[in-house]
Amino acid sequence: MQTCQNCGKTLDDGFSFCPYCGRTILLRQTVVATCRLCGGLIDPVTLRCPRCEPLIQRPRWEHAPDLAPKVGESLSFGSVPSPAGEAAPITWTVLETREKTALLLSAAPVFASAYDLTSPSGGWSGSTLCAYLNGAFLSAAFSEGEQSAILPVNESLPDLPLSLPDPSLLEALLPDPGQRICRVEETGTLPGLYAPFGVCYWWLREDAAGETAPYVDAYGETVSPGCLRSYDWLGVRPLLRIDFS
Repeated sequence: MQTCQNCGKTLDDGFSFCPYCGRTILLRQTVVATCRLCGGLIDPVTLRCPRCEPLIQRPRWEHAPDLAPKVGESLSFGSVPSPAGEAAPITWTVLETREKTALLLSAAPVFASAYDLTSPSGGWSGSTLCAYLNGAFLSAAFSEGEQSAILPVNESLPDLPLSLPDPSLLEALLPDPGQRICRVEETGTLPGLYAPFGVCYWWLREDAAGETAPYVDAYGETVSPGCLRSYDWLGVRPLLRIDFS
């Protein structure tokens, strides 16, 4: 099949001119391409992946540096069940860019959960929340292609690509408490999530062993040493690094 670049009509192979607009030089062969992350077909007209469009169909950085992800920009990547039970794209906020990678924080909680239910409680890598994020959640929220683009946030933990921001990182990249307030009016309240007046509390990472873990309160302030790790009403906002090359 061929597509006329002038009028956009689809034609059978063999035409040397477009019978719709009469042009003879604007014919091109339709290219069937697949998204390199999710494996789906790319729209031949928009040249964008319908599922991954905000993230995937960006020119390579070295060819179009002005279109590289920018700090503060929102991107969609992966999906989770919505409160209504339908698959909903996960929206991420770009916290940092480095070379051809970007550090992303989910714009809203993806679920509510306890931090750790083991006793005695160890560090982040041994917590039940870390195990769930990098196990069942990773497999359910991201396709195999999407997973291949995810890099570990902590290079010393290559098998644990999904993490949470720690207080020092969060305060360095989002210094204004107003930037850390997590409003959930638009996304809907998740099961078990405590969100008075549409603003929720959410977990931060603690690498040391202990009974408490830090969190962000309704005013955007980081609270440390935090609350008991068994509290299951705080939101979880995953942190990940993605390769755009």
